Amino acid sequence: MEEKLDITHLKKAYDAYSNALSLSSKAESNPSEQFYIKETIRTSLIHHFETLYELSWKAIKRFVELDEGHEDNLTRRGLFRQAGEKGLIDDFHKWMEFHKSRNLTSHTYNEKTAEKVYVTAKEFDKYAEKLILTLEKQIKEL
Repeated sequence: MEEKLDITHLKKAYDAYSNALSLSSKAESNPSEQFYIKETIRTSLIHHFETLYELSWKAIKRFVELDEGHEDNLTRRGLFRQAGEKGLIDDFHKWMEFHKSRNLTSHTYNEKTAEKVYVTAKEFDKYAEKLILTLEKQIKEL
């Protein structure tokens, strides 16, 4: 891998997502918090999840392209399988679940869909963090 992979934007997106996740946890633990505030925080977390997911899979794709020396026109399923083989991700099925939730983010006007995406978005934290740490390690070893 001659070129280095820059994950600066991915790390910034993770920080923004983490802040939204923290606010979400605080709002959920405060029963007196007003509905519209909770709704705004939920919307914020979904938005940051969407951004972080997009940057995550694109970083995975770029890593695979640089590592393999060519561009593969992989499906998301194929990309996540390769990422698992390369040790970038641990749980292929969970990443496919994140992918499905990401695809639902444009339909969060529906309350049930929004709640489903929100629940999944809250779970993304440790997976995104693991990806970033693994990518940082791989980049340093180059």
